[in-house]
This record gives sequence, C-alpha cells and structure tokens, in this order.
Amino acid sequence: MSVEENKALFRRTYEELLNGGDLSVAEQLVAPDFVNHEAPPGRDRGPESMRGLAVMLRSAFPDLHFEIEDLVAEGEVVAGRLTMSGTHEGPLMGRPRTGHAVAFEGLTILYFSEGKCVHRVNRAEENALLIQIGII
Repeated sequence: MSVEENKALFRRTYEELLNGGDLSVAEQLVAPDFVNHEAPPGRDRGPESMRGLAVMLRSAFPDLHFEIEDLVAEGEVVAGRLTMSGTHEGPLMGRPRTGHAVAFEGLTILYFSEGKCVHRVNRAEENALLIQIGII
C-alpha cells in the first residue's frame, strides 16, 4: 500500500472506530495478529483489542474526540500527534465519573502490512488526563 493509503487507514481508525464508535470497522482495519503494545496482556491482540479500547474510552468519555494534529508517514509506518478530548461521564480504570472535561496530547504510531494495522504504539500525556479527572 502507498504512504497515502496508510495515512487514510490511520485516519479511518481514529475517525470511524474511536471517534465514531463503529466497532465493525475493526475487522477491516486491524489484522488478526495485531499487537497493541499499551493494552494489558490478554487484551492486546487482534481486532478485539482495538474494539476494547474504543468501548473503554467511549464508555468513560461518551463525547470522545480525537483530533489529528499532525500525520507523518514513511512506508508502512504512520505517526500521528493527536489531541484527545471529552467529558468524563463513565468509570475509567476503576474510578467513577467526575463530569470533568479533559483534553491532552499523545503520539500514536501505527504499523501497517497489506492494508491492515499490525502494531500500535502509543505515548500519551496520561498524567494530564489523571490530573484533569482528579485522580492525581
């Protein structure tokens, strides 16, 4: 696949699956042997891993929105600088809802092969999120 096609797959992952909550696109976008390097063991493989991430985030933040600020690609690797925003209206990591609005930045790198995502590496300002919802 071309660099532009891989960038389009990255956009679809965030726009359709995470922002839109369309869990059915996970099968189209994510390879069966996909590894999500930030998910806990047992929940880090295949399309189910990305569906689980979408469900967890959208349950905690029903108005979840990822804004793609920058997108850079080379070959089958696409890196995106993202801003996540939403209102904490559901449980997150065992913590009850706070009603607080949050916004923080992160960097996600998706690796593609044959038109599907095979690896996800994510680095986010998680402390900023925890501060904004009052855990820290």
